[in-house]
Formats: sequence, C-alpha cells, structure tokens
Amino acid sequence: MEGIACTSPDCPCLTFRNQSAALGLFKEPKGPDSIIFPLVAGTLAHCTIASTRRSEHLLTGVPLAGLADHARIILKLAEAADAGGRSWERDRQAFSTIVEFVMAGWEVFLEWVPDHYLPVTAEWKEPTAASLLEAARVWVERSKPRSLTEIVLFSADVANRLLAQEAELPILAKAMRPVRVEIAARLRAEGLTSWPRVLSASVRDWNSETLGKLLLDFASDAGGEFLAYDTTLEEERAAWHRDSAPAAAADEPAPDPRSMRRERDDRFEGDAEVLLTDAIAEIDRVEARTRASEAKRLELADGYAGLQRRIERLTIDLAAARQENLDLKAALIAARREREGVGTASHHGRAEAEP
Repeated sequence: MEGIACTSPDCPCLTFRNQSAALGLFKEPKGPDSIIFPLVAGTLAHCTIASTRRSEHLLTGVPLAGLADHARIILKLAEAADAGGRSWERDRQAFSTIVEFVMAGWEVFLEWVPDHYLPVTAEWKEPTAASLLEAARVWVERSKPRSLTEIVLFSADVANRLLAQEAELPILAKAMRPVRVEIAARLRAEGLTSWPRVLSASVRDWNSETLGKLLLDFASDAGGEFLAYDTTLEEERAAWHRDSAPAAAADEPAPDPRSMRRERDDRFEGDAEVLLTDAIAEIDRVEARTRASEAKRLELADGYAGLQRRIERLTIDLAAARQENLDLKAALIAARREREGVGTASHHGRAEAEP
C-alpha cells in the first residue's frame, strides 16, 4: 500500500524510525504487547487533530502540525481497512507507521484526561503503584459497557501516572502487562484480532455518542468541576457534528457548547432519575430477600425447637424406661430369692418326715 509512510519534516516520528522492528512487534502481531498499538493509534489520531485546532504545540513543546499530518495517514489506513479488510494486514510499512505515530504522539494524551477521573472511575484509593495497577486491571476487565476510546484514554492515564522508566513507551512497561492482557481479551471478545480491524474499530468509535458520554462521565465524576477544566470534548463533539453533517445541512449552525452543557445537564438529570429508580428497585429486592431469609430462619428455628422438645421428651421417657427396667430386675431377683427359699424349706420338711 502506497502513501502510508510519514514524510513530514516537522513530525517528531523521525526520532522513532525503525523502533517497531526493534520492539519485535511483527513476530506476534495479535499478542497483547502488539495489538494495543492500532487501538491506541485510532484514538490518538483523533486527539491529535482535535488538539491541533486549539494550539500549535503541546504543553511539553511537541509541535502538532507535523504530528497531525501523520494522524491523517492513520485515518487513511483505517479507511483502507474498511474498504479492503486485509489490504495492509501484512504490510510492515503500515505497522511501522502506526508504531512510530503512537511513540511520537504519546504525550498528546497528557492533555486529554482530567486528574480527578481515574481515581474516581477506577475506585483507586491507596496511592501506591500496586494499588493503581490492580484497580486499573479490574476496571478494564469489567469494561464491556465502556467505549474503546475511553479504554485507551484510561489506560494511557494509568501508564503516564506510573512514569515507567524501563520502556520507551509507558504503556509497554512490564508493570502494565496485566492491563494489556485484559485489553487484548476485550478486543478478542469483539472479534478484533488483526491490526486493520482494531484500527478501524478504534477510529470509528470516535463519534458524537462516545464523546458525549465521555464528557458526561468526566463532568459527573468531578461533581461539575470539569465545566471549568476544559472545553476540548465539547468543541470536538461540535466539530464532529459539523464535519459529519450532510451537504444539505451545511447551512445549519454547529452545536453551541453552551447548549451542549444544557443537554449534558438534562442527560445527567435523566440518568440520575434512572439510577434512583434502579436503586429503589434494588432496595426492594434486597428487602424481599431479607424477609424471605428471616422467614426461613424462623422456620428452621421452629423446627429446631420442635426437635429439641422431642429430644427432651425421649430423654425423659428413656430415663423412665431405664428406671422401670431396674425395678423389674430388682423384682425378678427378689422373686428368685423367694422361690429358692420356698424350695429349701420344702426340702427340709420332706427330710424330717422320713423314718
């Protein structure tokens, strides 16, 4: 496939040329250490292009213009995957382009996840690396309702917080392998087992619904504080609507971020009502189970009390029977002695009567 190598002189990917071969990713492209690259690349491409609309450089000083050109190549690869399926599945140049883009643009993720999000959504309570990794692994394991975009942003934030030194890329750190394994399992469960399929799914996952839900989650977890944090997601969602609208609707105004905030608030209220209804229903179910358990306990307690009373009665009857048996034995002994006494007296009487 032609035109898939980044030739922009301003792209920082030049620093990472031939790194994909050094990492040995081609030997096992479906493995957890490899399959994450097209997943990350799809989300990173959209984040990069969105960041370019706001600034020429990242906070770390990385220029965005050349990186955005590379991001468009990634989107082109995703389109080719949609059109041809296996058009570049064995193309080493395509693999290299993806790997170099992820390594060059990784710092873009630093500006895309608010600080409060990971501790709240992953229930990370203890400020240790081990606790963070376990919370992240469990979150990804249970991530079926989450979008691929959120999985990428979440995992990137975890990797960046670890500040791993043993890997060129934080997400490739040895400590991150349990998280990578869970991500690979999620992809396999959805039939995403090749780089073209994964990249295509990652790119297509970036849509109005995903961005709206992600914005709502960010704001909800912050208790509303995210409104003052950043408007990137709001503006990107508006841009997605604008770029995806049909030509007939070209004159329609793009969604206003302020109206989107109202929409988000309405959605939050609606979600709160649903959560409240579900909570009440769950309370009712728990109370019903509690009442059933209590009734069973009382039934067992009554049965136990009945058995105890029966045991007591049988114990008394047994003691009485034992006493009666002793009395009968004593009477039998007395009767035997009496009979023996009568027999002896009769014998002596006959002996005296003889001449």
